[in-house]
Amino acid sequence: TKEEEDEYEEEDEYEDENGITISMVSTRGNFSKCTMEVAVELCDGTLTTAMVPPAETQTDETWIDYWSNVVFYIKHVIRPVLLGMDPTDQVDVDEALFRCLKRKFEDEDLNKNAGKVTFAVSAAVCKAGALVKGESLFLHISDLACALDAHFLPDSVVPVPVFNLTFGGSHSRNKQKQHFVFIPKGFRTLDEAIEMSKRLYCGHLEVNHGEDAIDVGGEGVYTPNIKEIKKGLNLLRSTIASFDCTDKVFIGLDVGASIFYGSDETYRLNFKEENNEDSLKIFGDALKDVYKSLVEEYSIALIQDAFHPNDSKHSAELTDMYDGRVLVVIEDDQLLINPVRLEREMKNNIGNALLLKMDQMRTVTKCIDLVLRCNSYGWGVVMSSHASCDTQDTFIADICRGLSMKRINMGAHCLTNSCTVLNR
Repeated sequence: TKEEEDEYEEEDEYEDENGITISMVSTRGNFSKCTMEVAVELCDGTLTTAMVPPAETQTDETWIDYWSNVVFYIKHVIRPVLLGMDPTDQVDVDEALFRCLKRKFEDEDLNKNAGKVTFAVSAAVCKAGALVKGESLFLHISDLACALDAHFLPDSVVPVPVFNLTFGGSHSRNKQKQHFVFIPKGFRTLDEAIEMSKRLYCGHLEVNHGEDAIDVGGEGVYTPNIKEIKKGLNLLRSTIASFDCTDKVFIGLDVGASIFYGSDETYRLNFKEENNEDSLKIFGDALKDVYKSLVEEYSIALIQDAFHPNDSKHSAELTDMYDGRVLVVIEDDQLLINPVRLEREMKNNIGNALLLKMDQMRTVTKCIDLVLRCNSYGWGVVMSSHASCDTQDTFIADICRGLSMKRINMGAHCLTNSCTVLNR
């Protein structure tokens, strides 16, 4: 209403040279899945913004109440705490934001997703801090990492993009059970790697699938109706060979095994078929053998979400089997926010890389700390685009570059958000 707009436009007076003012909250996207944009305004008029994707728990019935509570949360809980704080002191700002997370509300959606709100504010403050210091954002993030860990040594390596090519699992309407990804290798510059990957992406449809794969999934990748994993890998390999890129591409699998893991500790390989029978249920040992045969036949270099998070035994056996020659990426949202459990699992060697969805980390400092912790145990980190969906915020590019990360998930070339991040 007009009265509510007037109320939100009221500004508190604070005449501090480095004062912070949370000045507005805006949304974009469709009504049930709104991307949130937070703006942080300094007292000299400098304005920075950060975006995070929508909460997965939002529905058509609850989005109005949810966003009303988000606006209240930022204006009346976060904003008063941050007023007057120094935007270059990221640790203090994030500690203040973390204290805000302890407040509980009647809206369970907000309680579950308050961390997304605080991360958006934290990222916007981080951008403001870089502007105050007069340096690039990725350099500012490197400085923050060096302050947290004296042993951190930033280098000049640009993260290697991991591109999705075909989509499956619960995110598509086809019969394919997993996602296929590819990773450029051996290129001198990022420009050359992107050019090759673009040709593969555009040529894969033309060479193999025709009009059957015009539909695209949530990350802009093709969704051909492929039932057998080996058929999909053979088609991918034929595309790579047709463009003479056999020695320039790694093939990877995003299995999403958590989706078809049952309460009886078996994996249902036919989970996407109607009236599926128990005949295609297999245990972890058998699934590990499937991965072994695929790695040997197709030179698979990356397997993500190979087993359910509770099935750490087989994940550790798969990791030990290849001794670092295959990147076993663990996708477990609970590990991201539970440092004690993360440290225990890293000691048990259940993988050698972690998928990091930065908007689930609640603050920028927590995100940096997790990457540094993984580095100390020799784990790689694959920085994912935001959970749920993506935005056109390029903060992910700066944090990958600033923390000298080796890989970044990019989705597909046809999405605007992927292009903006690649350009950054």
